Amino acid sequence: LHTVVQSAPPIITGEAVSNYNSKMESSVKYHIERAKSGRAACKKCKSKIGKGELRIGETRKKPGTDFDMVTWKKTGCFTMGRKLTASTNPPLTIETFLETVLDDPDGVMDDSDVFTKVKEDLEDAADSKKGGKKRAPEDESGGAIGIMGVAKDLYARAKEAAAAEGKPKKKRKKMDDDDGGDDGDAVRDTLVAEMEALSESDREFVTLYAFYNDKTGDGLKSILRWNEQMLAGTKDILVERCIDGNINGRLGTCPTCGQGQVKLKDTGKEVYCNGFYDEDIGARISCFYTDSVENAPRENPWFTEEPSEEVKEEMKSKKKDPNRTKKENAVEESNSAVENLKFDLNNKVGIKAAASELLKICREQNVDLPSEERKALTKVGQLILQNKDKNEKELFKIMVDEFGLKKSTKDVEKVKKVASDGCTVSANGSLFLAFKELGDLYFKGGNNNAGNTYRKVSEVIRKFEFEVTEENAKGLGKGKTKVAGVGKGSADKMYEFASTGTIAKLEEKRIAHE
Repeated sequence: LHTVVQSAPPIITGEAVSNYNSKMESSVKYHIERAKSGRAACKKCKSKIGKGELRIGETRKKPGTDFDMVTWKKTGCFTMGRKLTASTNPPLTIETFLETVLDDPDGVMDDSDVFTKVKEDLEDAADSKKGGKKRAPEDESGGAIGIMGVAKDLYARAKEAAAAEGKPKKKRKKMDDDDGGDDGDAVRDTLVAEMEALSESDREFVTLYAFYNDKTGDGLKSILRWNEQMLAGTKDILVERCIDGNINGRLGTCPTCGQGQVKLKDTGKEVYCNGFYDEDIGARISCFYTDSVENAPRENPWFTEEPSEEVKEEMKSKKKDPNRTKKENAVEESNSAVENLKFDLNNKVGIKAAASELLKICREQNVDLPSEERKALTKVGQLILQNKDKNEKELFKIMVDEFGLKKSTKDVEKVKKVASDGCTVSANGSLFLAFKELGDLYFKGGNNNAGNTYRKVSEVIRKFEFEVTEENAKGLGKGKTKVAGVGKGSADKMYEFASTGTIAKLEEKRIAHE
């Protein structure tokens, strides 16, 4: 059970609040309101506070004058400084600050939903200031801090109870109503009851939290290193990564770019890939993949002890060729069809017939050969000539290993969906993919300058807050409607895609790459 975070906050008395108010009367006053216009900027993040958006004002005297000076912060940027929290004994909590210190002249927080949101914003800002991660979002049962918060709370209380049991008990006078009960037993009973009330999956999470939280930061990094996972982050983030891997398996290779390592976001709810370094072209290939934890690619098992050298080599081999399992399946599925083939590779007619038969099976198994029949036959024939001593099964396996597999229709559709979800306007997803692919193909062709240009344009497209159409495309590269990062050539290609559904230069590069 010994697992998870917050003890109940100390009670702040009315007297303490009164003392605070009297101290602050001559210095800073705080109030909350909805912004009356969109002109003011947040003092913390420097961005404009939109009209109607909640903001907290800090009013203080301008030095050397009797004039009041007000500075504004968004609720998500406001934090209580040390002077503010230490102004009462015990220290001022966020909830007490909102209820008794923060002035609300317009009654905006009379709405319980608004009060809850402001409280959560301040708590998130406080966590961010400490360098920690944000609170987990509400779970389906309406819990305020999610299972990670529950785990932390149980862990902290269990640790506290264990520490108390190790201390010698102080003698106390026997009271008439003393039943001789053991406070430690009562605490344990409460913790056990709370554990039993959790679902099976939540109990597993809490138990794993205890296991991993008892380890040092270096110990957690060793476990993550054995499983080829990301090592950066606070201890809370490392613990959550380990729990996720233990429950769901190691995060695998990105299904979108095919080579990047999928990583867990600090929220613990989503995964992402930011790309990989392509050694062949000497450039980094960016990726836009994001998905839920449940849909992430996984590998098993999860290692809590260092794996053997043999297992490490196997993991490295699979990482170099993430499609190896799919390739093995393709070879196995084609065994019966290949077994029925009988090749005579001693003459040109036999080699040509063998190439034709192998190409048919390659097409059925989605082997990544050129779409043009003649080019594909040439590629297959060349490999046959180089491996005339191999049998039919071995030849097909060589084809699969050499050319790899195309993405399935399902995989292609998933990439399109991820791209659309990643764009500010989902309708721009296909255009974004076209420009990103064009940039990648220029990189593979050795033209890094053009590759960088189209990659940057694809990022601009991803952030557009409007749909690119035939009507507005050309104007994005010139005149008053020109957008930073988009030149005339790129704008013309956007127009071409909007009107035809493709880009001639992209088709040209695809053929050249084949």
